[in-house]
Amino acid sequence: MSDADREEARALFAAGQAAVDAGRWPDALAAFERAYELTNVPSALFNAAFALRALGRFREAELAFSELLTLEGTRDDMRAESEGYLAEVRARLATVRLLGLPDAEGELVVRLDATPVPDPGVRPLEFRADPGHHVVDVSRPGYDRFEWTGELTNGEARTLAVELFPSSAGSSSAEGGDVTSEAWFWVVMGIVAAGSIAGGVVGGIFADQAAQLQPESMMSVRL
Repeated sequence: MSDADREEARALFAAGQAAVDAGRWPDALAAFERAYELTNVPSALFNAAFALRALGRFREAELAFSELLTLEGTRDDMRAESEGYLAEVRARLATVRLLGLPDAEGELVVRLDATPVPDPGVRPLEFRADPGHHVVDVSRPGYDRFEWTGELTNGEARTLAVELFPSSAGSSSAEGGDVTSEAWFWVVMGIVAAGSIAGGVVGGIFADQAAQLQPESMMSVRL
């Protein structure tokens, strides 16, 4: 570390601790994550993981505590405490199990809150989520999208039966039919014809339509 980095890290630890004392966990997390980027000190990662746990971001906390246990510089007391927190956050994570997914390699997209879920091809597919409100959706080309919205609780195991139906989208024109056979075509043509007689009325109609569209434990460090 350069002297500048060392001074910044000290300031970040102090700011992070002050944020914890004030209950401002997002600010504490940002400070400790930046401190870890600068120093790679295990205590900075521990504090970041602890902040993630306090924020209920258990999936990220699990990754952080797991990483901490792999670092050679992690002290024995910190390692023991991290193992306890790791077991706790894992117990709080909800498990979602999707039944009925086809083996459509490369075509199927499963998302949790708009974020893609890794799909190794194992069926049924399982993944974990933080407790709270979530949206799970499954899409496949040529099929209607499946969507589930609901609440997941601490440690819950939720099974969802996924049904993908061939898409009903498509009209006779898309299938090669004559566009003039569509009822909407003749309605529009009627408006255009009337407008050509009334002079300027159609333009006014379309302009109007366009307008309408428009704190349990913390670590300290000496650097």
